[in-house]
Amino acid sequence: GHLTQKADVYSYGVLVLEILTGRKCMDTRLPSPILLQWAWSLYERNENINIVDPKLEVQGMSENEQGQVLRVVLIAFLCVQGLSSQRPSISMVLTMLTGDSEILVAPSAPALIDCEHISVASAATPQTLSAAASSSTSHATMSNSMCPR
Repeated sequence: GHLTQKADVYSYGVLVLEILTGRKCMDTRLPSPILLQWAWSLYERNENINIVDPKLEVQGMSENEQGQVLRVVLIAFLCVQGLSSQRPSISMVLTMLTGDSEILVAPSAPALIDCEHISVASAATPQTLSAAASSSTSHATMSNSMCPR
């Protein structure tokens, strides 16, 4: 893969979602181990507030403050779009975060890990995932699957 500014934007989006949710990008101890998949499913069900870590106490925030938090969630989803051409530039992200620019486009499904050939069982550990990813018989690798396109 090639490192580009748009790859940095993708990474930024993942980092923002990790901070907002209090979850790691991949946590095999959870029923939905892949952060982007879990967060996107909540977004699709219009349960955006449930994406945010309860420790941030969004429920106790004013409507304006909740709107700001949900705006950041939306911007994070724009950053993790499947195609790099659909991701905003980092300068556009900054203008959206500061409110100097409106969010004019709704995000589509984010770029997700291709789990077709890598099963994530509830008993999976980082070591077994690493072994599966580096196996010569594997059809995919974690490093290739997790790279933004």
